[in-house]
Amino acid sequence: MQGMPEHCQAMMQAMSRECMSAMQQMMQGGILHGGVAAPPGGEAASADTDVADFTQAYVDAMNEMHAPMMDGVMAADPDVAFVRGMIPHHQGAIDMARIVQQYGDDPQTKAWAGQIIEAQEREIAETEAWLTENGDTQPFELGQSGGTVLLR
Repeated sequence: MQGMPEHCQAMMQAMSRECMSAMQQMMQGGILHGGVAAPPGGEAASADTDVADFTQAYVDAMNEMHAPMMDGVMAADPDVAFVRGMIPHHQGAIDMARIVQQYGDDPQTKAWAGQIIEAQEREIAETEAWLTENGDTQPFELGQSGGTVLLR
């Protein structure tokens, strides 16, 4: 765990054996070492592999979401941890919905994306209000880095 952020080390140490095993499998598949998860029976793709613009956009959106989610769930209170973890999760859904609206062709997926954006924006506002009402005074920044799934 050398070089891993302190909050990630704490999370890893608290994981069950089953979770650690799954995490090790992901790491061996390349997800946390600059690659994309390998398809069954295949090899992990390098981060340098040319991918479609929409694929890179999805990966970037997911990478932006992971560190703030991890930071959020590290709150001392379980309710606050849940809410703080869900805010970047909802923002990630919004970002991915905007990507399908930009790159997608299917009217149904674009319609779902619009519904997701509307619902998730409402839920972010509600959860941020809950945090304010329940005394969580720590500022919540979605622009933090780290917790990356695919390293460049």
